[in-house]
Amino acid sequence: MSVFTIPYADYNAVIHLLSSRPGFCWLDSRTQEGRAFEIIACDPEWIARSQGSTHFLSRPGETETPVSYADLLALTQQPRAAHPTPCFKGGLIGFISYEFGRNQLLGDRNWRRDSAFPAACIGAYDNYLIVEHDKQTITGFGTFAFQSLLQQSAPATEAFSVTRAIAPDWSYEQYSTEFDRIKEYILAGDCYQINLTQRFSGAYAGDPLEAYINVRQAAKAPYSAFFRSGHGDLLCFSPEKFLTVSGRDVVTKPIKGTRPRGASAADDFRHIEDLTSSPKDRAENVMIVDLLRNDLGKISNIGSVKVEKLCALETYSNVHHLVSTVTSTLRDEVSPFAALISCSPGGSITGAPKKRAMEIIDELEGHARSAYCGSVFYLSNDGRMDSNIAIRTMTCRQGDMHVWGGGGIVADSDCLAEYNESVVKIRHIVEALGGELPGKRED
Repeated sequence: MSVFTIPYADYNAVIHLLSSRPGFCWLDSRTQEGRAFEIIACDPEWIARSQGSTHFLSRPGETETPVSYADLLALTQQPRAAHPTPCFKGGLIGFISYEFGRNQLLGDRNWRRDSAFPAACIGAYDNYLIVEHDKQTITGFGTFAFQSLLQQSAPATEAFSVTRAIAPDWSYEQYSTEFDRIKEYILAGDCYQINLTQRFSGAYAGDPLEAYINVRQAAKAPYSAFFRSGHGDLLCFSPEKFLTVSGRDVVTKPIKGTRPRGASAADDFRHIEDLTSSPKDRAENVMIVDLLRNDLGKISNIGSVKVEKLCALETYSNVHHLVSTVTSTLRDEVSPFAALISCSPGGSITGAPKKRAMEIIDELEGHARSAYCGSVFYLSNDGRMDSNIAIRTMTCRQGDMHVWGGGGIVADSDCLAEYNESVVKIRHIVEALGGELPGKRED
């Protein structure tokens, strides 16, 4: 294995060339100023998959075999040599679903199993490329066979098309019914906030990679990812960091509070003013910050959990968000992956208190969240981990596609406003695929 470079001009061709390889994944990192770096990987040493509560392991040329959950965790702890490449030094890349994290708190009881999409998929990668757009460089690491593969011509890809329009699974009346039930739970004292999500479904033909390429240009999200699991494709356009671990230092950046971008500069400014002056949105954000402080406190050194920023404004291509920053120092015995599992699913997409909120979500939503509200991550061989909250996320499997939109419901939430917010959050995804969602409802 060795380090090598390939021409930056080959960027698009290489993506299509590698996209048909086992375990293909593309982590697409951007800052608000532009793209930071990308990891493009394939042909992992091994790949672990969870389907429901059953776990499997496969290696090249071997039949997939069942493994225990303990075996899966042990794989993530195995020491691996750090490769001399920028940003990512080889290591684990994968995703865990909302249900994978949910089961850590609630177990199998009342678990919705209607998703055929994997509950988790994690690979160990020594064949990968690092793309640094600001330097216009592509640095690779891998076997001679991987380097030889990159000399080949990219195969033709099948254009992506939507064959059944993406539409909400719920009517507005159904959404309103579940919204009212949450209000009843809040008034009864069961919870302070519940993240209510509705699913949108459609059908497609062609290669979902082409859909990802189209949407990423519109989304410009800082924590995007494409992952071929072998049992469905994950397309993620997330603006939200979950956990970053560097050394023993942890950072999380929960999002709560959303407004759409305006049609003009003046309109945009009005939306910003409305968001930053909203007591409701600030209260939602503070609730989730408290929840995450509690989650981090369980795995961090005593006294190390700190709120660095509270309710800061961040602006993206389609929305404005309020984003807070919480930091801590991991206890010595807690590995980065163990920290990810311990804190999953993220508090910003459950509600508070977390366990009761998840029980209510189980009761109300009527479908599995699947990869949505899970986490896409990499764990580099040098110990650095970065992960997102997999919001603005689509799954594509055997012609069926699903995308989810949701938001936090509190005591003074308005049903129509919350419904419209759930649509706004994914409208840019649907429109980038040539579709259209229902316009803003008016009572």
